[in-house]
Order: sequence, then structure tokens, then C-alpha cells
Amino acid sequence: NQKRIPDINKEEINYIKSTLVDKQVKICSISPGIFKSPLTISDIESETNKLYKSIELALELSVPKIIVFGFNIDNSKTFSDVKNQIIDVFGKLSEYISSTGIQLCIENDRGQWTQDPKNLLEIIKAVDSKSLNINWDPANLIGLNLGYDFEKHYHIISKYIKHVHIKDGVVGSDGNSIVNCMVGDGIVNWVNQFKLLLNDNYDGSMVIEPHFGCRISSSRAHIQNTKQLFRKAITLIQ
Repeated sequence: NQKRIPDINKEEINYIKSTLVDKQVKICSISPGIFKSPLTISDIESETNKLYKSIELALELSVPKIIVFGFNIDNSKTFSDVKNQIIDVFGKLSEYISSTGIQLCIENDRGQWTQDPKNLLEIIKAVDSKSLNINWDPANLIGLNLGYDFEKHYHIISKYIKHVHIKDGVVGSDGNSIVNCMVGDGIVNWVNQFKLLLNDNYDGSMVIEPHFGCRISSSRAHIQNTKQLFRKAITLIQ
């Protein structure tokens, strides 16, 4: 049965713990899919309760970051209509989580109010908390008609990027969707993205997120390609 964090039992948590010790690895983040929902009072309440459970799990597993989302876009409204409500939600949660040492990182995900880096920046700056930062996923811009100057979008939010998702893709045949592909074979100039991160002395995590193929083999191939692209980026700044 497929499950998503935090809906796992004690036995599964203990298995994760023993695996981390056995393999001598750490978990850099968890992504429970929180706030990938409508911006309604009932959804905010249920998603917040899920976040509370995720915080408890993150503390138990010594995970420093939780990836969250920016609520589903309602086409009957504008960002200006909902901005203050979103800021209020994340403001309260940032205050709640501040004593734990865990950071929330909002992703610029497709179909969310935060898909546009400019909107995301407004929220982060308004909340103004060290507990709230950004998960940067440049491939999420593919098919959004925001333009493919990934460097420009990066610079809009670079100060607050504490986590990065690595994937790639091309525009779907409908002109507004993404077809995922091997990192380096799509639209995102990952060599330049890595170069920008290196120049900014980025010290956060970078997580591959293939979204296609066999989860294990695709992930392994993405790791190898990512290493090659990263090495190219290093040569450009030496």
C-alpha cells in the first residue's frame, strides 16, 4: 500500500530509523504535500493538522526541513485577493515552528498561488521569518507562460532558497503542461542553475525528483547526470 508522510505507523518509523543508522545517512527533508489544497477554512484546518503531525515526525527523525505548497489557484480570484490570507496562514505557522529549529520551505509548484516567483517572494518577505523559506524547482515553470529565463526567476527569490528540487522537462503538446525527461535533456539550463547556486555559496540540499520511469533506475540515472552537470558548472567558476 502506498502511503505519504506523515501517515506511517510506529513500526515503519522504527524501520526508517534503523535504516538511517545502518546506512549512516540522514534525511534532509520531507514533503507531505501540505497545502496542495483549496484555500478554504476547512482545508486550512485539516492541512495544518497534517503539518503538526509532520513536524512531530520530522523531530523524531531529525529532519531539518518540510516542503509545503501554496494553495490551489482559484481562477475566479486574483493573487491580490488571497495574498493576505496566505500570509496569515504561513505567519502563524512560522511562529509555531520557530522553536523547533525546523524550516518550512514553500515550493514554486504549478497550479499553486506560489507558482510565480514574484508571488512567492511577496509571501516570504511579508512573513519575514527565518523559519519560512523557499524550495526552488525551476522545472515547475515549464508551460506556465512566465518565460524561460530561469536565471531571472532564480534571482527574484535566490536570497530565500534553502532547498532545491532537480528535475527537467519539455513543454507538452498542449503548450501549457510539462513532459518530464532526464535532467539535462529538457528546457532547464541546469549547468547555469548550479553555477548560480555555487556563486551564491548555496549550502542547502538539492534533491532529484525524476517524475518518470522506474523510481529506482530513473533516480540512479538522474544522480549520475546531475553529477556530470554539476562538475561542468564547477569548471565555469574556476
